[in-house]
Amino acid sequence: MENELINETTWWQRNKKWFIPVVLLLLAGMAFLFSGNKYMGDFAQAYTDMPLFENALEKVKDNKEALQLLGTIKPIDKMTIAEGAVEYSDDKNNITATVTIKGSKTKAKMDIIANRQGSGWSYSLLKVRTKKPVQEIVILKD
Repeated sequence: MENELINETTWWQRNKKWFIPVVLLLLAGMAFLFSGNKYMGDFAQAYTDMPLFENALEKVKDNKEALQLLGTIKPIDKMTIAEGAVEYSDDKNNITATVTIKGSKTKAKMDIIANRQGSGWSYSLLKVRTKKPVQEIVILKD
C-alpha cells in the first residue's frame, strides 16, 4: 500500500462560493429594513396598533350579513397584517389598511380607513369584500 497525501482544505476554501453571496444578500436585506423605508415603518406601526384591527373585526362580527357570508370569523394574527396593505399618514393619525380575514365559509378582504382619536381609533370606512362570490358589504361608512 502506498501512503498518499490527503490534501485537506480549510472551511473557507470549501464554503466561500456560497458564503459570500449569502452574506451580501443578508447585508442588502438589513440595509433595506433599516433604511427608513416608509412602508416598513407602516407595517411596524401596524403591529403595535393591533387593537385597531381587532376592534374592526369585532364590528364585522356584529354584522349579520357579514356573518352569513363568511361564517365563523377567526381572529387576526400578526402575519395577516404583513400580507396586507397598510399606509399611515405622515403624522400617523390616519390609516388606510386592507387585511385578509378568514371565516369558516370563505375568506375576505377587510378594508379600513380610520382616524386616531386620543388613544383609540375612529373608523370612517369599514367594509368586507369577497371574490367568490363577488360581494361587498359596507359595515360602517361616515
